[in-house]
Amino acid sequence: METVLVFYIIGIFLCTSLGVFLMILILRDLKAVLSRVISTEKAGFVTSTIKFLFIITALVGGLSFKFYSCDYRYDGLIDNPVALSLKVAGQLEGAMRYLLIFLLIFLSLYMVVSILSRNIKRDIKT
Repeated sequence: METVLVFYIIGIFLCTSLGVFLMILILRDLKAVLSRVISTEKAGFVTSTIKFLFIITALVGGLSFKFYSCDYRYDGLIDNPVALSLKVAGQLEGAMRYLLIFLLIFLSLYMVVSILSRNIKRDIKT
């Protein structure tokens, strides 16, 4: 039991670290981008919220992966570190999948808001 738990916790830590790394890499200039669409005061709060949700999404992606299935029984997992390593890789895959979905939804919403704000500004000027 302890071996499986250690590998599971390592996988959760790696998923969270992946989320933090990708958040720093991808979302570093998010405040500047959002300040074009919404006010600067609100952009800071929205940026912090989106970055927090990004890390939580990576964590949930890692937590959603099942260690037990029909292929691996509990007895087979304890004695097989290769199988446990594959399960940790599956956790990372789940985190990446959830982050990709998060980014697609976020970018789609940003695109819609950006288009609507441009149309509203154009209508106000005319």
